[in-house]
Amino acid sequence: MLSKSIKGLPISALVSYSKMSSGSVTRNPHMVSAENIYKFSLPLIGSAKPIDLKSLDGKVVLITNVATYCSLTGRNYTNMSKLVDTIDDPDFVAIGVPCNQFANKEPGSDQEIIQALKHVRPGNGYRPNFLLSSKVDVNGHREHPLFTFLKSYLRSEIDVIGNVDNMNWSPIRTSDIAWNFEKFLINQDGVPVKRYTPTTDPLDIADDIESLLNKNVRRYSVA
Repeated sequence: MLSKSIKGLPISALVSYSKMSSGSVTRNPHMVSAENIYKFSLPLIGSAKPIDLKSLDGKVVLITNVATYCSLTGRNYTNMSKLVDTIDDPDFVAIGVPCNQFANKEPGSDQEIIQALKHVRPGNGYRPNFLLSSKVDVNGHREHPLFTFLKSYLRSEIDVIGNVDNMNWSPIRTSDIAWNFEKFLINQDGVPVKRYTPTTDPLDIADDIESLLNKNVRRYSVA
């Protein structure tokens, strides 16, 4: 197995988009008619009521697909919590969305996910200080429409996608999320403004978040 990596992901786990699309990386043709994230909702772990994303109007939002048993889990979960503490602003909301479509790295139920985060990875009693949804698909014909929208709005920053043996969805599109912990930053109008690779440290997104928070007039929360 090759040890060399592309942006932190092993070459043995990656294939080029060009093998599927002759080198062309385009917007997702499987689009949802929406101008922002506010028409969507997400089921929440531990809550019988989903969160309507329109309730986040006026806030900067960071959405990432997460998994418990991935090599990227420890740093991403730990640093996502640190990011929330660092920003320390009621106008910033982070949401983790568990997904089991990448090499089966999120096999458990909602409650098993919470217990595994607490005792296994990151462990040591860890509990996320950000919103965590129930498990959904982010790619393929059963993907959550929120991710259809996000992917259609922003192309991926990388030109590679996971080994087909690790891809638990169909059909495969060039705009698909490539691995656990891709991240989408959404501005105060609910519009996606930036998409980050799975290996991007959440703490490295702090400046982009602060820039959005400082650019726009606060509509609801007190600065």
